[in-house]
Amino acid sequence: MAIDDISPDRTEVRLRAIDETNPKFLLSINQYINNVAGRQTALTDNNNFSFLLNFSRNKTNLFVNSVVVGKYLFVKLYKPLDDDIEKNFKCWIVRENKLPYVDNISVSEVLDQITFNVLQGTNWEASAEQDTSNATTLKSWSDLLGSSMQTSQQIIDSYFSGSLGGVKLNIDFGDFNNFVFYSSATERLDNFKYKIELLEYYTAQSASAGLLSGSAAIANAADFNNLYTNLIGGMDQFEQYLYYDSSSKIFTHDIPVANPVVEFVTGSYISPAPKSNSTYPFELYSVTSSNFESWYTRIHESASIYDLRNNNRLIRSIPEFMLLDENNEQLSTFVNMLGHHYDILYTYINAMTLINPRDEHPKQGMPNELLYTVAKQFGWKLTNGAQSTDLWEYTLGTDSNGTPLTGSNSVGDPSLPLRDVTYGIWRRIVNNIPGLLKSKGTKRSVQALLACYGVPQSLITIQEYGGPRLKRPPSYEKLNFDYSLDLIKNTTGVVRVDYNQTIGAVELRFRTDNVLKNPLVPGTMNLFSAGGNDVTLEFSRGTMGRIQINGTSSAEIEMF
Repeated sequence: MAIDDISPDRTEVRLRAIDETNPKFLLSINQYINNVAGRQTALTDNNNFSFLLNFSRNKTNLFVNSVVVGKYLFVKLYKPLDDDIEKNFKCWIVRENKLPYVDNISVSEVLDQITFNVLQGTNWEASAEQDTSNATTLKSWSDLLGSSMQTSQQIIDSYFSGSLGGVKLNIDFGDFNNFVFYSSATERLDNFKYKIELLEYYTAQSASAGLLSGSAAIANAADFNNLYTNLIGGMDQFEQYLYYDSSSKIFTHDIPVANPVVEFVTGSYISPAPKSNSTYPFELYSVTSSNFESWYTRIHESASIYDLRNNNRLIRSIPEFMLLDENNEQLSTFVNMLGHHYDILYTYINAMTLINPRDEHPKQGMPNELLYTVAKQFGWKLTNGAQSTDLWEYTLGTDSNGTPLTGSNSVGDPSLPLRDVTYGIWRRIVNNIPGLLKSKGTKRSVQALLACYGVPQSLITIQEYGGPRLKRPPSYEKLNFDYSLDLIKNTTGVVRVDYNQTIGAVELRFRTDNVLKNPLVPGTMNLFSAGGNDVTLEFSRGTMGRIQINGTSSAEIEMF
């Protein structure tokens, strides 16, 4: 409503509607006549309500009486209007539910509290997500390494041996050009033969001491065993390659070195020391055997040619008169040892650029130990899913007695450690990080990541909604992979499984031809054979038939 007129004493006001034709105003004025007008008779009567004219901004005036005459509302005010309220001023009528409450408050200045830098205490809830391994329960030395002498020693050598320690480089030891630069190839080969002779001597002495009784004999046998393990633990990567491996080639065909030190001698001509068995763990032939002698002669001949043509050998910087002096017999050995040390530094410096190229081969390109760091630079945290397994299974791929584990882990390798399986997954992820990050959040990225873990696309169906175009309705795509044994073109389709572990269940899908249209379909088809278990289909009438398992038939079912 709006003020139409004000009395001279400013205690009476005539109000009019802002819009007389508004149906809401007509309804409101009728409700006011029926519910408000005439009800407020005395201010001191607690049973009556108080009504106010509200001019907004906390400006209100109590009125004691009101009447509606025609299109006007006349209001008698309890106190005169303020001088700043004039004609045409808008207002509305409100009911006062509660009397105003007045209270006194004190406002004081808030002083800024002085803060100090306090060092926090130990955070016992700190997360270890940045690490690649988690803690285990308390284990003894034998629990960690197992009961087998050879297995425990290989685990120790895997983590604590080596000339420098640190990252294990991917070096192809089949060619001297890859790791001999300053030292002597023949000297390093002779060192390996000398160590094998010492190992055989320590083994023979320990066995002889074991045949004797007494504390002195037991102590001597333990001493020779310690000498044996310490000697193996001190081998460098080249000597470990000759001692443990069984094959020299990492590819089917030789790949020449890009910048060979000696171009005349290249290729995979350095094979590991000959082994007396063909299964893991391998055992070396004796140094005095004809197999070892022929192997050593062949490799020593290549090493001699390599040393003769290697102009970078450190010993070439020594004056010739010093080398020919009889009093300097140990000089050549010392210089070759020093060259061996610098060869290790050279290989690490030469491998610094290996983090740039991407190679899927586990023995080429970036070292395995650098995969986690390279992925971290891209903001990707690699996780180790096999960190809770035993060390012999994780490091060697064997059980605690050194027997290779068969099954899915042995495909392509007599004993594939879970550590190498983890490194293989990491290498595929690192090689595909640019594509994974570029397509992050899409079906393509998820499928690429699953492929890095070896999960086939047909195993998991990914439902993707929406797309880059806003006006296009959401799309739904589902791939069906209905692979089955084809008994239409090959009616004898037998699935044979050669597996040396217990099989709990076998799931097999098959499809047959329409026997009603093709009368040449055999009445009996063999589906599956595993050991002494046979599964056979036998048509009885029309499309009906039975499934037989080891001669026991099922009830008649629909076969097509």
